[in-house]
Amino acid sequence: MATFERRGRKYRVRWRDPDGRERSRSAPDAHTAKEIKREVERAVARGRRWEPRPAGQAAHVDTVLTAYVTECARLHQPATVHRHACSLEIFRRWLRARLGAARILDLSLLSKALLAEFYAYLIGSGLHGRLRRPASAQKILATVERWWAWAYNEDVYAGLVPQPRRLPVAQEPRTPTAAPTWEEMDRCIVQCRGWQRQLAILLRFTGLRVQQAMQLRWDDFDLQVCRLRIRGELGKTPDERKGRIIPVSRHLAAEMATWGPHDGLVIKSSRKQDGPRAHEARGRDMARAWKRAGVRPEVWKQRPHHAFRKGLVSGLKRLGADDEAVEFLVGHTLGIRGIYTDPEALPLQATVDVIPAPAGDQRSSLVLLPCGR
Repeated sequence: MATFERRGRKYRVRWRDPDGRERSRSAPDAHTAKEIKREVERAVARGRRWEPRPAGQAAHVDTVLTAYVTECARLHQPATVHRHACSLEIFRRWLRARLGAARILDLSLLSKALLAEFYAYLIGSGLHGRLRRPASAQKILATVERWWAWAYNEDVYAGLVPQPRRLPVAQEPRTPTAAPTWEEMDRCIVQCRGWQRQLAILLRFTGLRVQQAMQLRWDDFDLQVCRLRIRGELGKTPDERKGRIIPVSRHLAAEMATWGPHDGLVIKSSRKQDGPRAHEARGRDMARAWKRAGVRPEVWKQRPHHAFRKGLVSGLKRLGADDEAVEFLVGHTLGIRGIYTDPEALPLQATVDVIPAPAGDQRSSLVLLPCGR
């Protein structure tokens, strides 16, 4: 622990380095002495020798933002990285507009009061003349708070970033979960065209997250035995990053057999856009299909792709499917039970066998042998 005391008109801060050596430094006032004390204690807690900050040194917002996004790219999926980058760009632009073009943006200006101002701006603004929902504003704020905490714990910015703070905000009341029925999902599929229809069918039968489905390759499937290998690199959670092999419905295998050619990505987007987002599915496209199908808005509003995931889980459980098998199929963690349960012990094949064929699908009238038997 560092201490400081008054010596005449100045203050003296004293401490011991990690090697036990006694050191001290003079400060012109109590405020500066407290700042030095905090910096010293942070450095010693990390096992480092504290050194005074060179004059003019600062952690510039643009530099730290870029470093954080680079770090995110190493840890997260491209869609997640893009979402974080967009949230931080909103913060950077607001900060620049608030402080003016001439002000140097360094992280020493971060404070809880600044977060409160930013959150008030988020609530009072939005896109296309519509205000942001509180839940959206809270996600952006949470990204900024994580970035601040990350910068504080990085050695390269030691002593340049204030201790991170969090801004408590009122949580938006949650509405009861509403999931589409098999019939409603099939009506949506009818309203889709081209690769959007193929994507909707995959989501209906597998319950995968949309970007996982968009990154599936044909060599991930074995249509002869109705098996799907979900690569760990597509996982969002630690459990999903282990990868898994699951059975798929024979109705899905029969449908996919008519798609072609069977090489490369299963879903070949026709979006005319270059760059890392060229192969991403847009929520508004699927939302239009749900709307054209006349499906209840509460089951697909805000997350039109995710509605298929809810529909599959809810639909299987209504049909009496095994709870743990359903959770494993969609990639949910089984908690402590998952450590002791071999996936082969779960009735996975029996679970996917109860998934009904799409309404109006002529193949549903055929006698289809169960896959892998």
